[in-house]
Amino acid sequence: IKYKLMAFVMGASLAAVGGSLYASYLQSIAPSNFNIMESVSILIIVVLGGIGSITGSVIAAIVLGGIDTILQSFGSLRMVIYAVMLIVIMIAKPSGLMGRREFSIGKWLAKRAAKKQAAVAES
Repeated sequence: IKYKLMAFVMGASLAAVGGSLYASYLQSIAPSNFNIMESVSILIIVVLGGIGSITGSVIAAIVLGGIDTILQSFGSLRMVIYAVMLIVIMIAKPSGLMGRREFSIGKWLAKRAAKKQAAVAES
């Protein structure tokens, strides 16, 4: 129960910081800022990135931001495209882009150093 409480407190703290930054950016907050489209976007980001992966969610947010920019001219048809995209993602790759894996710069550097050592040892 200790870890659940810690996770909840950390999540609430991050949400508070994010909400503060968002309010600072917009200069005001109103309920109309958070419509169904925002909820669908967040759902697609989580599903596309992978339920257990923060790195995947960040990558998915970047990808969805680019797709959203491209699809702005479609208007309300964008919701249909999002729904189709969500269905295709869940069928093709149910675990998301990253699944439960995380990208770590430390692990990447360690693998790179190990490959260099293996190459030096072979020669």
